[in-house]
Amino acid sequence: MINLKFIAIVSISFVIAIPITYFIVTKYFSEFMDHCPIYWWIFALGYAIALVLSILVVTLTCYKASIDNPVNTLQKE
Repeated sequence: MINLKFIAIVSISFVIAIPITYFIVTKYFSEFMDHCPIYWWIFALGYAIALVLSILVVTLTCYKASIDNPVNTLQKE
């Protein structure tokens, strides 16, 4: 359930970042004589990497918190 919240955050960030990135890259490439096309799969790959890293970090953090002894956590505070 926690992963779903982070998936939503990553997805919203991705939707916001695509037009901005596309505009900046297009503007940057327009200054060169030889133009390179901007493929859609580059954006999809970036989204997939961000999504996998987010899910991995959240899952590992939740797992670490679930196996930790609550007494040790309270002693540290």
